Amino acid sequence: MKARRNIIPTVITALILIALLISGNASAFIFDFKADKNDVVVGDKVNFDIKIDVEANDSNMRFFEFNIQGEEDHICKIDSNGSLITRCKGVSVEKINETDFDFGYGYGYGYGIKKTVNYRITLDTISYKEGDYEIEFVISSENGDFSKTVPLEINKSENNKKSMCSVRAKDGVGIFNDLNFNKNKLNFFVSQNNAKRGSGSLVMQDKGNRASISFGERDVKVIGNNSRFLVLSVSGTGRFNREPTSLEEVIIRVDKLNMEASIFDNEGNVIVKDMDVYFIRGC
Repeated sequence: MKARRNIIPTVITALILIALLISGNASAFIFDFKADKNDVVVGDKVNFDIKIDVEANDSNMRFFEFNIQGEEDHICKIDSNGSLITRCKGVSVEKINETDFDFGYGYGYGYGIKKTVNYRITLDTISYKEGDYEIEFVISSENGDFSKTVPLEINKSENNKKSMCSVRAKDGVGIFNDLNFNKNKLNFFVSQNNAKRGSGSLVMQDKGNRASISFGERDVKVIGNNSRFLVLSVSGTGRFNREPTSLEEVIIRVDKLNMEASIFDNEGNVIVKDMDVYFIRGC
């Protein structure tokens, strides 16, 4: 009887292992996809946190997609290390941590082993159109695709009561025609009551090179304005050294709290960053 009792646990263990072998391709990912805010003003940044529990039999994730759908559409492909495979406007990715595997069933045969991976994706809305968006996160693996979606609303600021806003800024770090510029000047004024849109100029110079751009009355438009940020869309023409040049629909963002101004192209790339705002009035 004693020998028979010793056989029973062995048989149960064998049956469990057989069941695990048969179900080796079952299940895949359990993951969370959350935004820290769903209602923002143009110029705000939104953080999307992703937590992925990966089973050992599906640990080979091929890539992720961070899809932006709404007033404008973008498909951002990301590898499992958190690096962008395809460039995407205003999107940055950070792989926060990854746990070691642990044995879910306690047998050590590679089944039920899990790890947890955490990522953070940041979306800078500075150059996005206002409107309603759906943000989708997709995991592409050998066992198929898995996705979750969260809503995002990007709004204009309601603070349009002041009649005239004027800003002057200098220095910062600039990049134009693949050259670096450290002596930069920005000045503009803009109406917030639509009587007159505004005008201004940007001058960048360093080591004998000089770019000068003027923004005309019809080329300056307020995209958003709140207690923290003033965001404008501007276009202008001018000269780089002696050759004609232009900027089309670039974004100026003024950080009122830190008294800094930055300029981005319509793909979110930096033209000038961290300029010192030394004068601001009516904004």
